[in-house]
Amino acid sequence: MESGNIVLIGATTENPSFEIISPLLSRMKVLTLKALKKEDLVKIIRRALNQDRELREALLKVDDETIDELALLANGDARKALNLLEVCYKMVKKENTGEPVIDHDILREAYQQNIAVYDKKGEMHYDLISALHKSMRGSDPDAALYWLARMIEGGEDPLFILRRMVRFASEDIGNADPHALSLAMAATEAFRFIGPPEGYLALAQTCIYLSLCEKSNAVYIAYNLASSDARELPEYSVPLHIRNAPTKLMKELGYGHDYLYPHDYKDGLVEQEYFPPEITNKKYYFPKNRGYEKRLGEFLEKVRKIAKKT
Repeated sequence: MESGNIVLIGATTENPSFEIISPLLSRMKVLTLKALKKEDLVKIIRRALNQDRELREALLKVDDETIDELALLANGDARKALNLLEVCYKMVKKENTGEPVIDHDILREAYQQNIAVYDKKGEMHYDLISALHKSMRGSDPDAALYWLARMIEGGEDPLFILRRMVRFASEDIGNADPHALSLAMAATEAFRFIGPPEGYLALAQTCIYLSLCEKSNAVYIAYNLASSDARELPEYSVPLHIRNAPTKLMKELGYGHDYLYPHDYKDGLVEQEYFPPEITNKKYYFPKNRGYEKRLGEFLEKVRKIAKKT
């Protein structure tokens, strides 16, 4: 391709970022084809009715309202519109009740049979879960329910959705409402126990609850800060006073020596260093002033004062 000996022209319904290797993609020019408008699909459907030989000879009748509905169901995809028209025609042809007519009921029945399940490994898979996540983060339960239903009706694995909800409970709610994580895990168990379709209500309930929880990303930020230090500063040893000392030799070496047992002190708090001496006074967790985390923040402030880390 670089020398110009090969010219590659391709078309795909998938996102090239997922389906084409990076070295090849970097040498290509990608053109994005947008979804067709409803008016465009109506023209394509009418052209098929007028120009397709079999449909024309069969005197297939489709009123304007049904054509509009078919165009809407195709969701911008001409191929889907023509496939759905073909399924409808085969259904009325099979009934053999005289002049073939496609009406609302036939169209809906055909759509249920021919509904295109979105590609669970492609772009829509990630777009829809992203839409659900961001709707819950934005505290919009109605939008979140819509995206949840879109995925379920499209054939998505409910456990994939539940795994995202569990992640969301820690990442976007955290200690602002610790119950959120318990509910997400309970919904997972409930769905496994009940199964579809009744089990979908557990997902819907959790979706609404997570959407309306007070939000905090303090846990997410805290772990990222800590993990960054753990990667960059992995060489520091555990201080002797907080090491485990199960044997006599370890005790003689100073393991556990001078450890202060917090339960022996007022409020269970005592001034004591838990970091390696090389990186004392580190702070990762900064609680938000909302929900249950507000209470944790007040206690943490007290702890840090006693520990002389403020």
